[in-house]
Amino acid sequence: MSIGQDAFVIAVNKSHGPGRRRFSVAHELGHAVLRHTASYYLEYAVEDHWEPPNYSYFDEREANAFAAALLMDEWWVREDFAAACET
Repeated sequence: MSIGQDAFVIAVNKSHGPGRRRFSVAHELGHAVLRHTASYYLEYAVEDHWEPPNYSYFDEREANAFAAALLMDEWWVREDFAAACET
C-alpha cells in the first residue's frame, strides 16, 4: 500500500513501556485527526539540533492535548478534581 495524503502509518518502539506506546499512538493519531501539515512526524533525537525538521511547537502541543484527552479517564479526573476542591 502506498502512503498518500489520506493514509497514515503509526509505528512505536517496542522497547518502550505500554503506557508510553499508547500515548505515542494517540499523539500520532492526533496529528492525523487534526490534519497537521507536516508530511511526517518522527521521534527525533540528534545532539547537534534542538528540534527536528518541520517542527511545529503548536502542532506538538495540540497532539499532546489530543492524546491526553483521548486516554484520560473522565471519572478519575472528576474524582481528583473533587478531592482537590475539598482541601
